[in-house]
Amino acid sequence: MEIINKAIKSFIDQGIIGFAFIAGIAAVLAAGIIFGKRINKKYADLLAQFTKSEQIENNGELTGERIINSGELKDIVEDFKSSARRGTDNINTEVIIQKRIDRKISDYERWIRLFPAISTALGLLGTFFGLTLAIADTKAVLGGIDSMAQFSDKMAGPFSNMATAFWTSVCGVIGSLILNSFNVKVENNKENFYDILEDYLDNTLYSMYAKNFTSQFEEFNSIIKTTMIDLTKEMRGLFQDGVKELVSKINQNTLDLTESMNGLADYTKDLDRLTKSLNKSVNNFKDPVDKFKSSIYEFSSMADDLSGAMKESINKFSVKVDSLDSNLSNLYDCVDSNKVEIAAIGNTLKVESQHLNNTYMKVLEMIQRFSDVQSSTSDELKYQVVNLNRGYENFDKGLIQFVSNLELLQDKISGGISSTLQSEMTNLTDNIVEKLGISMKEVVSATEQLTKNSIDIGQLIKQTNDFYVATINTNKHEVATDEN
Repeated sequence: MEIINKAIKSFIDQGIIGFAFIAGIAAVLAAGIIFGKRINKKYADLLAQFTKSEQIENNGELTGERIINSGELKDIVEDFKSSARRGTDNINTEVIIQKRIDRKISDYERWIRLFPAISTALGLLGTFFGLTLAIADTKAVLGGIDSMAQFSDKMAGPFSNMATAFWTSVCGVIGSLILNSFNVKVENNKENFYDILEDYLDNTLYSMYAKNFTSQFEEFNSIIKTTMIDLTKEMRGLFQDGVKELVSKINQNTLDLTESMNGLADYTKDLDRLTKSLNKSVNNFKDPVDKFKSSIYEFSSMADDLSGAMKESINKFSVKVDSLDSNLSNLYDCVDSNKVEIAAIGNTLKVESQHLNNTYMKVLEMIQRFSDVQSSTSDELKYQVVNLNRGYENFDKGLIQFVSNLELLQDKISGGISSTLQSEMTNLTDNIVEKLGISMKEVVSATEQLTKNSIDIGQLIKQTNDFYVATINTNKHEVATDEN
């Protein structure tokens, strides 16, 4: 209890300058608490708005996406969706959130991080100022001292300034501790909001709206699968219809050569339609191949299989043509009058066969060109990726070196400031102790001189008193002698 009373008395006895610094520290503390409460309220409101939003249902199941109709959260969600739709691989979610949060909140956060340092700085300034005034007042007190009571009265000012020096530091440190503890609470609330919102954006929305390589590749595979199935069905139907029609026409040729030739012409048209369909399918592959050049090798393999199938079909067709030619040769013996027409038909069939072979070679040449273009493009992409990786590695090394240099510089600055303050405070303390020692020595010397002077005066008074007594006794003796 006595210690508390002494502390209260010391606090009250400090000068007006100390109360001014303490008032400044209190103002900083109040501002930090007010700003922190505003930040807490802002993040609490945003979190409540997010948790109260409804989730979207699809076929009776929750998709995870929430309905956010207005406010800053809606702007954040829309910005994230836009970035995901553009195909951005690494979206900086924190930057998107900070961009849409009220600008005042960011300013408040910077201020509350600065307030603890301001509180400590005001306490140190009050300490230095109080010590400076105490030293100046002590120098003034040391001159012209007549007694210890006068010395005690004059030292009241320096002692008051010393109390100012220490109480401002105490208040500054206490204010800094309170602000730091409050800032930790604010930072925890902010991190809680950021964690919940980033989890929703990165782990829920991104998977729904991201247009990345995987989704595009799946779409490409779906297109390829559908196209190839349709092409296979169409080719199968055309070949079946053509073969059936050709067989029917050949059987009819035994009865009517004209109808057989018309059937062969129709089959040739169907085969031409098949070739055009194949060319159209190859042209339809252009857009997926441009987007996913890495999959062209698979397409080339499929094209090789297709060309093999076409070659086999052409060979079969040639066999049929040869068989037909044999039948026509037999008919030539029977129908001598149609020899010229049959020869013309044979020549026409050979010309059409040559045209079909030329078309097949052009298809192979086109596929080879696609393969060459894809190969060169893939090499260029690999080269660019290697350069990008090298640039990233150099940037990462530079960043690590910068951080290490910054930490080293921070340690050096902190050590320099600490050593400078320690040296200055040590010198200041030594000077105060030395000057107070000199003053106390002078006070002791003056006291000893005063004691010596008092002893001399006492001896002088005693001698005077003895002389006075001796004189009175002598006079009495002389008077008595005269009377006798």
